[in-house]
Amino acid sequence: MAGPLCEAVRRHVSAAPDSPALDDALGRVTYAELWSRAEAVRDLLAERAVPTGSLVGVDVAERAAFPAAALGVLLHGCAYVPLDPTYPAARLDHIVSDSGLVGVLGSVGGREVAYRSVEAADPARVEDADPAYLIYTSGTTGTPKGILITQEQVATLLDTTRPLFEVGSADAWSVFHSFNFDFSVWELWGALASGGCAVVLGDHERRDGLALVDRLRRSRVTVLSMVPTAFRYLVGDGSAAELPDLRWLVLGGEAADVAPTLEWAKGSDRLVVVNMYGLTEGTVHATHLALTASAPGRPGSTPIGRPLAHLDIEVLDTELRPCPTGVVGELVISGSTVARGYWRRPDLSAARFVDRHGALSYRTGDLGYRDSAGDLHHVGRADDQVQVRGYRIEPSEITATAAAHPDVADAVTLPFTNAAGDLDLACHFRPRADREPVDLRTWLAHRLPAYLVPNRIIEHTTFPMTPEGKVDRATLARSTG
Repeated sequence: MAGPLCEAVRRHVSAAPDSPALDDALGRVTYAELWSRAEAVRDLLAERAVPTGSLVGVDVAERAAFPAAALGVLLHGCAYVPLDPTYPAARLDHIVSDSGLVGVLGSVGGREVAYRSVEAADPARVEDADPAYLIYTSGTTGTPKGILITQEQVATLLDTTRPLFEVGSADAWSVFHSFNFDFSVWELWGALASGGCAVVLGDHERRDGLALVDRLRRSRVTVLSMVPTAFRYLVGDGSAAELPDLRWLVLGGEAADVAPTLEWAKGSDRLVVVNMYGLTEGTVHATHLALTASAPGRPGSTPIGRPLAHLDIEVLDTELRPCPTGVVGELVISGSTVARGYWRRPDLSAARFVDRHGALSYRTGDLGYRDSAGDLHHVGRADDQVQVRGYRIEPSEITATAAAHPDVADAVTLPFTNAAGDLDLACHFRPRADREPVDLRTWLAHRLPAYLVPNRIIEHTTFPMTPEGKVDRATLARSTG
């Protein structure tokens, strides 16, 4: 048997072979059927003499085919490399060449998969025992970077969080996100490792709010995980009353909109909204906080709670010294689910993965502080801070103030170069439906010092979004003009 993640799934195959493992556009799949299909993938890789410890790409046009393909790769003792076909070709080409994968599994209709070899210039062999996946970061600040995570690390995440959520075979988990985005690891393997049902959402349901809510209701989803931007677009205009089976709403990937999300959740007397901060380098999630209306925090900050039991998070200054309570510093994570480093990037790994108290720790580049109660708050990125007209500015503060306008559904503040060649700021916003025209400039001027009021305020009907469900900041920046 290949690794603890596979073993967790196998236990449910043995205990309840006829219970639903998957619910997707092609129908339901039992645990026995999923296991059989995964074994077929394992046998296919063995027939093609794929060495254990290799990296195998999974490029399936039909999302329903991904779970069995990924599980089959793990059963063969390899790691899967997701290749979302909706991603730009240049990005996928980089992943294929940089990773050194030896072959790719692709769908040939429905859930069936086929294998094709890849002539890698430098084929990879993974030294870690029981590798799980190699996922590449978004690369918004440069070339995408690969992070290898093991089955043991995923199993640790799930074992730690299971008591917090009390999930089991009666739960149905949404699988909303791209498999190239590590939030999908939590969604898919969280369901399968706990004996639940993974509801794999189709492309139309991931883009259309009415279709999404209808599917969540029909599939009786109890655990819904979403990036806050996608939640606002697709679900947040309604009420939790539309989803009577929902027990958990898990937010992650970016700053949460606490007040409007909790207002939406009032429609249910059983729903708990949880904010989970984390990164690919630390195996998906690092903190946990059940949100309440009284969650304290400074303007522009997001409460993220406390580290998961297997992790420690320090708030450190630029010299890696602990910051006092209330003082903002860099969040540095250590613990068993921290990756060893970036794939084939020793230079960058040395800068971001450091030794702290004899343990490998990751410098996140995220800024935050610890309050007097011991809870952590996220306040933005160290590399987001900009200097405009002589002032050091956190754009997140402007964004938070704009988003507090009762008629604003979403806001993003981005720097741009003006006609004079100077750095300036633009606040992009999306108004709520069926509201009066928004005078956002006056709103900001009454709440921010003059130097924080953006030079440009731009209204949008919709925001461009990345495949991960986040705002496509690069495309939005180009619209500034």
